[in-house]
Amino acid sequence: MKKGMLVMAIVAALSFLVLVIAVASAVAKQATQTPPTSKQQPQQGTVQTVLPKSAFWDLEPGSITVKGQVIKKGGGDHTINVKVGETVTFKCTYRMKTIPVGNITAADAKYWGSGNLPFKNRLEVYQFQVGSKYYYKDGILPKFTYEDVKNWHLKPPVGKAWNEEVVFQWTPGAEYVGKQYISVIYVLDVNHVITETNEQNNGINTAGGLLYIVVTP
Repeated sequence: MKKGMLVMAIVAALSFLVLVIAVASAVAKQATQTPPTSKQQPQQGTVQTVLPKSAFWDLEPGSITVKGQVIKKGGGDHTINVKVGETVTFKCTYRMKTIPVGNITAADAKYWGSGNLPFKNRLEVYQFQVGSKYYYKDGILPKFTYEDVKNWHLKPPVGKAWNEEVVFQWTPGAEYVGKQYISVIYVLDVNHVITETNEQNNGINTAGGLLYIVVTP
């Protein structure tokens, strides 16, 4: 009788031990599946968005060629003679230059090199008694990628430059005959839609020098 009771006691003890192990295992499994609290979670670094620079390009006119004469800053004065009704052609050159190549980021290339940034060129023929005649031409900033930038093997602090030409035409009327101080003013980005690194060099103004136009019947 005592031997039977001993066997039953051993069986009961083993059953209890199995139950304890099962409960402990379940608790441990639940603990591994419970997400950590905010204090337990690893602190993630703040992701910083890299923005393109606010000013990237410098637009600058180069010269005005009219009737075989090249007018540019520091190039001396020029006089041209035209007749009433004659079509006068002005070929205007300009340069678009980036910031130093080594300072260009991927964000700069994506925005400023998108090829979707237009601007206006304007030629104004002005005489204070006659007034102004305005002529416009569209321009657009060059298109490039960051991969292109990596292949621009330019020594710092040199920027990448593009040169372009636009053509304007003006036909003088009789109102210009005998009039003095006929000025030609060539301006890039007349509406200031492009924020530039230098906003002070966007024009050639021949008022008071560089170019004198004489109109005859």
